[in-house]
Amino acid sequence: MIVLDTHTLVWWVTGDDALSKKAKTAIDHELNGGQIIVSAISAWEIAMLVERERLVLSMNVESWLATVAKIDAVRFGCNSPKPLAGLVGYWQKNHCHSTCSKEGKVAAHRHLL
Repeated sequence: MIVLDTHTLVWWVTGDDALSKKAKTAIDHELNGGQIIVSAISAWEIAMLVERERLVLSMNVESWLATVAKIDAVRFGCNSPKPLAGLVGYWQKNHCHSTCSKEGKVAAHRHLL
C-alpha cells in the first residue's frame, strides 16, 4: 500500500517528468496487486488548483477524477479521525508501507511490514 500526495498523483497520471524514478517504481509495484491510496482532500485540492488556473487538465475535474478512480489499484479514502491536514501523515503511520510525496521521496515504514 502506498499513499500519494496531490502533486505525485497529478504527475503520475499525467506522465510528468517531475515524478522521480523512485516514486514511479514504488507506484508501479503497487499497481501489481497492491493499493494506491489517494486522500479525498487531494480531489478537493485538484479541483481548487483547476479553478484557480494553477493546474490544467486534459478534461474537466469530475471526468479526470472518475478516470483515475477506474485504475484498479487506486482507492480514494478518508477514514481518518484526524483533521484533514493530518490525513496523509495518519495514513502513513497507520496503514502504509511507503508514501510518495511532492518532494519525490519514498519513505519506508519498515515497522509496518
